[in-house]
Amino acid sequence: MLLKGDILFRKQPFHHTMMVMEPMDFAKSDWYKEGKDIEIVHAASIDSHVYREVIDLEASDPIQRFTAYRSNDDTVSRSAFGYANVWAWTRNMKAKGLKTVRDKAQKKTPYSYKPVDKEQDGIARSRYYGIQEMKGTGNPPFEFDALYRAFKWANRGRHAFSPNRGTTCCAFITACHQAAVVDTLAGGNYMKVARAFKFLEEVRGQKDPDRFKKFEPLGPKSVKVALGVRRLANPGSLYPEFSVDDYCMYVTDILCGERLTVAETFPPALIVDAKFNYSANFEQMLAPRDSGYQRLF
Repeated sequence: MLLKGDILFRKQPFHHTMMVMEPMDFAKSDWYKEGKDIEIVHAASIDSHVYREVIDLEASDPIQRFTAYRSNDDTVSRSAFGYANVWAWTRNMKAKGLKTVRDKAQKKTPYSYKPVDKEQDGIARSRYYGIQEMKGTGNPPFEFDALYRAFKWANRGRHAFSPNRGTTCCAFITACHQAAVVDTLAGGNYMKVARAFKFLEEVRGQKDPDRFKKFEPLGPKSVKVALGVRRLANPGSLYPEFSVDDYCMYVTDILCGERLTVAETFPPALIVDAKFNYSANFEQMLAPRDSGYQRLF
């Protein structure tokens, strides 16, 4: 049985991360006998947005190479679903392109997972490349910028997730769950989240204004990748003498009146720089018994 907010992985033909939006047949204890339909949010291909759609898991992958995980905190699961519901498009199979969940909704999340995303100057600016660079290198560390972004996303519940350069499937779902942890700690109090984010915004370092003009050739094809989409472009804080735990204790005090370190705030599976997370790493982080998540199948 699956619930809203659960995380699904498909390992083949490529490692893929999804979130359950409506369990449908999977809400039944005997779903394996009666059906495979489920509504999920994901980024289905290299040129699509993050969107909601109903898929048949058996038809999608007859070998059934799926695994599923659920947060040990039901409130986090519900909140993660809420963020995904605001940010993702809904796929309309009868119309060209995508339509939003609500009429007149604007600035929804664009998804820029494209193998060739170049402007006239030939420089690739898709976040896809920054994530590709991280694959196989281990867990993208949770440093100041990761904390900043978790609070930024929690504060962005009324706006587009990433209106300019999009995201990838795993980064999106990791971010939804990190934002949900922040929201849960604040007891759903939007003003507390806004205050905490404002503090982190004020102490963040300045981004290089030319980060999308500067580039380095990366990969076997030597694609000109803008420095701005790579993890090395993280500006960090203005005061490096303070640790990420110092900052986390300050903002959690705003949220819930307790000074909590990163490890006390986020479950182990979410202590990752979500912007650069990739499916193989995320599933590996969810798998241990002490990850803060339980494996369903």
